[in-house]
Amino acid sequence: MRQLRIASAVFLSASLAAHAQATLQSFNLIQPTGKGRTVVPLSADRRWQRVTFVPANDFSPGGPSIFLHDTPTKLEIVYSLTANHTHSAKDCLDSAMEAIEKALATGSVRADIKPGQKSETTSASGQPMLTGSFLVTSKAGVKASEQHVYGVVANRDTCAEIQVEKTDYS
Repeated sequence: MRQLRIASAVFLSASLAAHAQATLQSFNLIQPTGKGRTVVPLSADRRWQRVTFVPANDFSPGGPSIFLHDTPTKLEIVYSLTANHTHSAKDCLDSAMEAIEKALATGSVRADIKPGQKSETTSASGQPMLTGSFLVTSKAGVKASEQHVYGVVANRDTCAEIQVEKTDYS
């Protein structure tokens, strides 16, 4: 319960700080029950309309996440940290993509998804980074063009994920 209150206070503070973004340079996303963190960069030239915290749900194991949504460009960026139970970056990527695909395929959304590619690259520091993508071609029978791109790095304990979603993608 104490961790929930601390997390709520951190994200409430972050939401309030987003309104005064001229002085806010980054968010520090921390895994509360294990090792791991990522810094979410922000800049004065980007005015994010929505900053939220999303807990675990039916589609995702949960963990701290920040959703940054820019309405004019129809761009959404999600930074997430989750526990890495299998110690595999590939499993982190597969879980993240499957969760979104499952969420898009259920309920009133009923999205049609065109699979993209998955690949592995190596960062300048030598750490493996996995990437993947898919395109939503329709939602509830209405034509759509929504690109989802993922990047995942992992250590033994934590999966760090970035998801970029672009609506009206061309």
